[in-house]
Amino acid sequence: MQKYRIVPQQENMFWQLVQGMTLDDEDKTLLKNAVIRHVEVSVKESLWEIALTSQTLIPDSLLQRAAEQIKGKCNLQRVIFYQDIIDIEDGISKVWPQLVTVVAEDNPTVFQLLKRSKYVVDGSKLTIKVPGELGGEIMRAHGVTQMMGRAIKDLLGYRCPVTCEASDEVLQNLSVDDSFNTPEYQAALHKERVAEKQAEIKADSAAVSVSAPKKEAKPKAPVKKREDFSKPVVVQGAGNTIFGRSIMGESQLIADL
Repeated sequence: MQKYRIVPQQENMFWQLVQGMTLDDEDKTLLKNAVIRHVEVSVKESLWEIALTSQTLIPDSLLQRAAEQIKGKCNLQRVIFYQDIIDIEDGISKVWPQLVTVVAEDNPTVFQLLKRSKYVVDGSKLTIKVPGELGGEIMRAHGVTQMMGRAIKDLLGYRCPVTCEASDEVLQNLSVDDSFNTPEYQAALHKERVAEKQAEIKADSAAVSVSAPKKEAKPKAPVKKREDFSKPVVVQGAGNTIFGRSIMGESQLIADL
């Protein structure tokens, strides 16, 4: 039996395939968090064998309903599922140092912040607790959550939503750690603050220029109405002349000219 293997490029392909099913919130969460690793396609038998990755075991009854939905959408005879249950927290703990290096991309500020941050896994969601509000602003400015999500997908092969949260507790714990205040970190932090200050000055200047009163425009000269050139122009002349130059010499009939 000849088969073809398809690896979806879209992370939410499974959720797209099951669109149209009537689901409660719990079932919806289970299916949304499942990711298709690959699909084995048998054209002759009209069969799809779908390898799923999920954090929680999806009940067979729910998978059977999903199979019926996909069969109807894709005009198939059979759909078979294989589940691979993963432990996101265990997987992230094993590759966290590598994730920090990949996401920092040689940026010492982001590297030091991630190195000293704490992370919490809640279900399939990862929350990074960074030191203080400034740490949170730096993370958002560099798009760390988006980059972390992509890095987890590349290294572990599954989708994990990532959020960032400023934590005063983490900041207080770092205050007694002198290794955090390295010269490289302080230099990078100073660079971030200078960039923020310049952005504020630029924004203030733009606001002033917008709110400055405009100069009063000079009144325009009244526009003369266009004359109606279809009417004859009457110019007072000598004698019986009403338009053009006066005739010199004796007058003659037009018929005689």
